[in-house]
Amino acid sequence: MSVVARHPRTIQEHCISRLGLWKGTRCAAFIVSWAIASEVQGRPLGDGDGVTAGIRDYAEYWEDNERTAYRRLAEFRTVFAYDTPQPIVDQVFAAKLEAAYAQGHPLGALALA
Repeated sequence: MSVVARHPRTIQEHCISRLGLWKGTRCAAFIVSWAIASEVQGRPLGDGDGVTAGIRDYAEYWEDNERTAYRRLAEFRTVFAYDTPQPIVDQVFAAKLEAAYAQGHPLGALALA
């Protein structure tokens, strides 16, 4: 019996398929961490000032070493053809908001207290 491999369907599956379980999970976590920092700050990280400013914002928000942030970015770039995770973050947020509006939630996918 042969097993048919399927193409990755999620960001995490794509990261794992390219980098292996450990590094792939870390890459997906980097994207999520970038998204959280961007959302909390209310703007794209770097805000148009380039990769260096984005990494600086990321490292500052997570109280992480800039060098570690650059290593995570290097792993990210082996999987995706973007300078930073921001384009992916923007696409995911836009899709979530669009889906929430389609379901009749005027405030989008926000969880309100």
